[in-house]
Amino acid sequence: MLFLQPAAHVAAMGVDINRLRHTARFGVVNLASLPRKLRATGAVVNCIDTSATARRILELAAGHGVPRIYLFDGIYDVANAYYNPAHRGLGQMDPLLYTHVACVDRWSHRAFAALGAHTHAWLPPHAEPDDGPDPAHGAEAAFLVATARSPAFDAGERGRLRKLLALTIAALDRLGAEYRFRTGDTDLLTSLGVPARRNDARDSFARCIRRYKCLITTPSTVATTAMLTGKPTAILDYRDGPLTQQAGWRIHRSTDIDATLASMLEPSPERMTFQAREVAHLTGRTPVEDFILRAATGPPPGQPPADPPAKGRRISIEYPLRWIYVNWLKPFRKGF
Repeated sequence: MLFLQPAAHVAAMGVDINRLRHTARFGVVNLASLPRKLRATGAVVNCIDTSATARRILELAAGHGVPRIYLFDGIYDVANAYYNPAHRGLGQMDPLLYTHVACVDRWSHRAFAALGAHTHAWLPPHAEPDDGPDPAHGAEAAFLVATARSPAFDAGERGRLRKLLALTIAALDRLGAEYRFRTGDTDLLTSLGVPARRNDARDSFARCIRRYKCLITTPSTVATTAMLTGKPTAILDYRDGPLTQQAGWRIHRSTDIDATLASMLEPSPERMTFQAREVAHLTGRTPVEDFILRAATGPPPGQPPADPPAKGRRISIEYPLRWIYVNWLKPFRKGF
């Protein structure tokens, strides 16, 4: 099998490369021989769908009928998929170039299966809950307010998030509840008047959330970790686009935020059952290495293969060769 990223990147995502090393190559070095090598490859594995380079190789693999595997490193979020400037205009998972997808959230697990891909539930190590003992002195505060690494992708979205957080902070103050923040966005904290000492970034999120009773967060994989830990979780809803991640509570400008926060401190069994169902696909999961190996070697004997999703458009074998020529020429063009 061929991994499109280096071994260190794949290992950092939580894949046990020692189980795969005897059948795997990591990274693409000699692109001229790529078409020939693909014909003898059991599967192509990608971890960065918004890489134009990776997509070209995947399209070529699709033309040869080679299984293509994608490993998510977190939840699928529509705003991140289409509006994150770091993606350089490439919408994540659009088009769908994969026959196999390892998913974190329940929505993508079902959605990509409905499109014909084989899906697998997995959780990267950074999202695994901490199974250690509860803090010796109980919860440090009632609420932890967290954000994703990139919670907003333009000025308008940032302003809406700041207003919703201001309303949430005011409601927390009226409730008399202790709260802390966890975000890497120091400008957001400054605009809200939150001192740096109230930003809890001491250790991993999995360990941090155990010090709190409830979580309030933007759409993020941290909500999945909190729900797996059994914490009442609220998603901040400040966008007009689809919300693929669900939790037991939602906070937006039309909700009674005071009542919402109070209900999180006394969570109903119905809401906690809903949360448990949202992450149930992640319990009792099999190792992602088994999923990758099955994709590369085919289905077990006697089990017919499922129809794969539509292949990516066929491209000429000259495509990667032309790409080599352009990249080879770059150093010489710098001086002109």
